[in-house]
Amino acid sequence: MSHIECSVCNKTFQEPKLLPCFHTFCKVPCLERLVVQDCRGQSLACPVCQHLVPLPNSGVAGLQPNLYAESLLKDQLHLLVSKKSKKRDCENCQKVAATKYCQQCKKFMCDKCIQMHQMWGDFSDHKLADADDTKIDQQVNNCKEHREIEAEYFCETCSDLVCTKCTNDMHKGHKHNLISSVYPKHKLELISSLKPLQEGLHIVQEALVASDDMVKAINDQKTTIETDINKEIDHLKHVLHQRGVELLASVKSYAEQKLQKIAIHKDTIKMTQEKMSRCLEYTEAALKVGTEGEVLRMKASTLKGIEEITAEFEPNATKLSAEADLQWYPNNQVTQACREFGTVFCNSIDGEEIYDDLDFEISSNSAYQAMSRGSIKKPSLPTPASEKQIVNEMPHYSAVIPSLETFRKPVKVISDLSGPFGVTSNSRRQLIVTDSSKNQVLIMTADGQKIASFGKQGSKKCQFKHPCGLTVDQDDNIYVVDTNNHRIQKFSPEGKFLGAVGSPGNNKLQFSYPIGICFNDTTRHLYVCDQANNRIQVLSTNMTFVSSFGSQGNGDGELIYPKNAAFDSSNFLYVTDCGNNRVQVFTADGQYIQSFNGKASGKELEKPFAITVDSSNTIYVSELKRHCITKYTAQGKYVSSFGRNGTEEGLFKDIGCLYAYHSAIIASDTSNNRLQIF
Repeated sequence: MSHIECSVCNKTFQEPKLLPCFHTFCKVPCLERLVVQDCRGQSLACPVCQHLVPLPNSGVAGLQPNLYAESLLKDQLHLLVSKKSKKRDCENCQKVAATKYCQQCKKFMCDKCIQMHQMWGDFSDHKLADADDTKIDQQVNNCKEHREIEAEYFCETCSDLVCTKCTNDMHKGHKHNLISSVYPKHKLELISSLKPLQEGLHIVQEALVASDDMVKAINDQKTTIETDINKEIDHLKHVLHQRGVELLASVKSYAEQKLQKIAIHKDTIKMTQEKMSRCLEYTEAALKVGTEGEVLRMKASTLKGIEEITAEFEPNATKLSAEADLQWYPNNQVTQACREFGTVFCNSIDGEEIYDDLDFEISSNSAYQAMSRGSIKKPSLPTPASEKQIVNEMPHYSAVIPSLETFRKPVKVISDLSGPFGVTSNSRRQLIVTDSSKNQVLIMTADGQKIASFGKQGSKKCQFKHPCGLTVDQDDNIYVVDTNNHRIQKFSPEGKFLGAVGSPGNNKLQFSYPIGICFNDTTRHLYVCDQANNRIQVLSTNMTFVSSFGSQGNGDGELIYPKNAAFDSSNFLYVTDCGNNRVQVFTADGQYIQSFNGKASGKELEKPFAITVDSSNTIYVSELKRHCITKYTAQGKYVSSFGRNGTEEGLFKDIGCLYAYHSAIIASDTSNNRLQIF
């Protein structure tokens, strides 16, 4: 839209009026016909952004004129006059060519009309300029009350231009100074007021660039994934054609949902950008082309508009929450097994992890059957109403078809560690890791930036000998399993030593190579895997003994080298019974529920070590012998496995700990000296 064209009538401005939202329209008829009257007075709504504008007593006429638009109109007028072979007609009699321009009346007039004009006493002191003078736009600032007199003063009290008469009459006692003397100060104030808008506009522009980059990245990912998926479909067309179509629909859906959210985000910040730009453009232009008096007149309303914009502006709202995280993982073993075609994955759309995968099972008659579980929620065990209601078998839920062991690429890898073992996090979402080879504890950000560390080798307080598991309580206090010192040490959230308990032995509060630990939010107790004593010891957060359960053996509730433990949302405790190649399930007070160890094709767990349970009660177990991670439902039904022995990303060497971190799973890849996040 042109700077001199009204967006309502689509014609050149007639008396352009500036609204507080910095949109400009013709006074008549565009704004006049929008005026409504109610009990609060007159008002109108901006035709573009619907901003409600209360009108002064004088109505639309009292609105601030757009100095910039008026200046452009005058420039255009001068250009037209200079191009015409004949002079402009007199605007009074409209019969002959104009020779003069009255700056007070703002009219072009011929010689005869000028003579009559000057005969009137009220007009005799009006200033005249030649009709073809290019400087006739330098208007005189007339007093509002005495329009025939030039305003020479600016009343600070009323923020208005006044003449000498007014200083001794209506504005007597007010603070007023010559316009030329106060103009520099007020001009500087206006310029200073633009700084937050300039800074905000810069942030908005960067956000829009980031949005465009994200759109491109997502579209590029979408194109790449579609190509890869089509290649896989061509290779397995005879059995997987239908699933290929579904996967393409999935990636398209995820991309469209993300792009839709980005589009909404862009529309929102574009509105802010446009408002800031209009304000900046108008104010800067007004300062450039307006007279001192005009600028002073528009200052108050302009500052009010600037204040409204800056008050509404929230820089954090411009930050883009969406991520270009669409991913496609083909299954390299799909040709052999024809059981899992692949996965379209993105971290989140509305803050929740989303995945879409499909498992295939070959029946006895070689017919292919498929079940999609991309949107199935994992069921959780009901919390018993009383201990008497506990039974020896978990409730039955519909089975999930298992998938073949496969490769899964981590979304992030944190390296430069020395034998990382235990992993947990505090309420500030900081990661806390035992760096066992260096006998220290690290506190770091979620992306791996180290914040603090404490500990060194030894047997004194705040010293360790091969620290392994760790956890935090409700107050973010840190509990570290000091394995080879046979004790548990307690620290403040900042790493200050608070106490220790334990010594070698098999009595209460004695340990034999303790390794794993977890905290129960309900009971506020600590559960320690006292592995060489083949039991779980339960401690209070004050490091006092509460209870213990388990003994050496392979029967129900008996343990051989328990390594790690984790609670689900229903307060069931899952313990990796490493020596018995199984996971056992207990209540919070140690009563046995059941055990499981099954996998696909008749396989069983081999040396289960680390364990964690995510928010949907899906269980993740690491296998020490196979260097992989195996997934189970809350009822112990096998779902899938991924990983094997190796040093590349997605492969493992000795998984010391698994930790459910919000929507991700963190694996401490101990012998590869790194954390892998999935």
